[in-house]
Amino acid sequence: MGKVKRKRKKNSIRLPSIVDALLDDAEDWCRGRIWWPRLLLMLLGVQILVSHLKDPLYSNLFKGINLGFHEMGHMVFAPFGEFMGVAGGSIFQCLVPLLSTIMFFRQRDYFGIAFCFFWLSTNLFDLAVYVDDSRKLALPLVTPFKGDETIHDWNYLLDKLDMLQYDYIIANFMRQTAVFSMLLFLGAGAWLIFHMLKSGKTAALPAESE
Repeated sequence: MGKVKRKRKKNSIRLPSIVDALLDDAEDWCRGRIWWPRLLLMLLGVQILVSHLKDPLYSNLFKGINLGFHEMGHMVFAPFGEFMGVAGGSIFQCLVPLLSTIMFFRQRDYFGIAFCFFWLSTNLFDLAVYVDDSRKLALPLVTPFKGDETIHDWNYLLDKLDMLQYDYIIANFMRQTAVFSMLLFLGAGAWLIFHMLKSGKTAALPAESE
């Protein structure tokens, strides 16, 4: 089926043409999509967000996979020197969700793009806990390399940057960014589900007589 060209109301907010085109394409993508599994995923996002706000030490369901990408990041960035090798874990675990948006965009999966910000949020919440521990050094540390001395990434990084005293400020910024990222997912997801439901109702209506 071809794309439906939608006319914007004259009193609506004037958007840049590229944004308007993306919104039209997203609405077109919503037609015929099943909404309820995506709603369940959004409810999971709400649960994770509320749990992190209630308890900063809460461990979400994505912690295992996020940790895997974190450790992989150390290996990916290791050739760029010790500092980047240590920072690479945190960089990579946030970079993977962001790069995944490109894959979903190429697949024209708008809910998938929104989900990447859900995933990014879980990483940022985990990193906020890690950063906040920079001076406390209370968290148990893991490493996939047997025999290697385990270091606290953010204690090392902030100490090298002479910013160890700002650990709680950086951690708080990460938490706020995590909240924003999750709200972005929930807002975009709600918009997409609304148009899935709207397109379903429109399809159920009898065709107008010419």
